[in-house]
Amino acid sequence: MRMQRWQQEARQLPVTVKPFFGETVLSLTRRLSEANGLPETAVLRAAGEWGPGGTGLHIFDRDAKPNQLALERLATMSGIPVTRLNIVLPGIHEARDLRLPTDYPALRWFRPWPPSQPACRQCALRYQAPGLLARQFDSTMMCHRHQRWIRWQQVDVSSDPAVSDAHRRYLRLMSSKRADRQWLHGQFKVASEIVQTWVIGKRWHPDLAERWQDRIRRLRLAWHDHPVICFPETVTLAETITDLDIRRELALVPDWKLPAFFATVAQKTGANKAELSYNQRYFRQWVDKHRHRFSADRHECLVRRLAKSNTPPPESGHFK
Repeated sequence: MRMQRWQQEARQLPVTVKPFFGETVLSLTRRLSEANGLPETAVLRAAGEWGPGGTGLHIFDRDAKPNQLALERLATMSGIPVTRLNIVLPGIHEARDLRLPTDYPALRWFRPWPPSQPACRQCALRYQAPGLLARQFDSTMMCHRHQRWIRWQQVDVSSDPAVSDAHRRYLRLMSSKRADRQWLHGQFKVASEIVQTWVIGKRWHPDLAERWQDRIRRLRLAWHDHPVICFPETVTLAETITDLDIRRELALVPDWKLPAFFATVAQKTGANKAELSYNQRYFRQWVDKHRHRFSADRHECLVRRLAKSNTPPPESGHFK
């Protein structure tokens, strides 16, 4: 019976490649194969047994988790130490629910989150790897080294410092120890959906419309719906709705104090205050939903105030 490639002795290939931080196992093995004039999946097949499924060409949008034996074979073929591979390839440490054999080299692929995507074009050129695929953690959306937006359509954002500043604030927000990552991502998605309603109804937000039009011109964008256009405003709103102290105050204040909250948000984002407070608009719906969740706490605080009780309100973490 013919031996499979992963059953043969592993040897270092003549041409090596430099690994990219966050790169998928599948991208690295494909680059290594191409650099040595081999079929795209040759190194992947030689690293370990795949399990059931196809030619392998359909899996390059995924990532793979190797067991220790497959990882050692990949280190031998690439000339990259196992310790280095453990640092730069996130797939090695993920998908803990995948069951891998321990007595022979094997890999199992999975759909990663965040998904793999083309790396910054300038970074890829430095690595001589135009097809390099990487997973941008913390939902990284731009390359600060080359000032390029890399999500969706790549854009040079060097002409608009507000985008770079917003991205740094976004990364700081996502790495915050105040809240769990999943909740933060969920709240950022809410903020993004709210701002998208402002984009759709930009005639109601003239200051924002003018700001976004200027950004489109500066970035020379042909696609007027590109998410980078309203990214700074999205980050500002996300910072507001994830601030636990603000969430507590919003949940507990009486209705007559709400206009001050809408005024603050309007000042921070540039949105129209009247539109923010309008009952049928998405942001007002979010406010009403948040206050409804904690209506019992608000009523209890009112009772305590009337009774002149010294009992403090719930901790801010209660209002996530």
